[in-house]
Amino acid sequence: MKTYKGSFTVEATFIVSWFCLLIGSVIMLTFYIHDHVVLGAVADETAVCAALSLGRYYLADTQETDIAALLDGREVPLTRVYERAFQRMERELLCVTVETFSIQEDAWTDKVSVYAAGTWRIAGVPIRFAVTSEAPVISSESFSRSLEGEEGSGGE
Repeated sequence: MKTYKGSFTVEATFIVSWFCLLIGSVIMLTFYIHDHVVLGAVADETAVCAALSLGRYYLADTQETDIAALLDGREVPLTRVYERAFQRMERELLCVTVETFSIQEDAWTDKVSVYAAGTWRIAGVPIRFAVTSEAPVISSESFSRSLEGEEGSGGE
């Protein structure tokens, strides 16, 4: 019968515990990267939808243009853009708690900025990060609507 020393069991315990710690750390890092990428994607998508909503009266939920608002010349509220962003964050984020999510229009540069800040907690220790995205406001007047053959059409 073969006998082993007790030191083999102790060494194996240390190796297995370090291996489990390494695997757990890689999994947690993967969750962090996933949530950071998702929050960035939501910010990018929200910036584009808000820019289209402000500039072209684009409705994010139906993905259509609000003709009545365009004809009346009234502002389209960004509540639908916010709702879509929050629904996507609820559905896709794993570990991050979003604390701040704001859409700001800069009239001087014609840009829409989206700022999102979140907290990720590991063993009670908060890790904070923020994501910012921008998109230019595109108004319908910026597109050329002249017919071919007219002067100044730019088609030639």
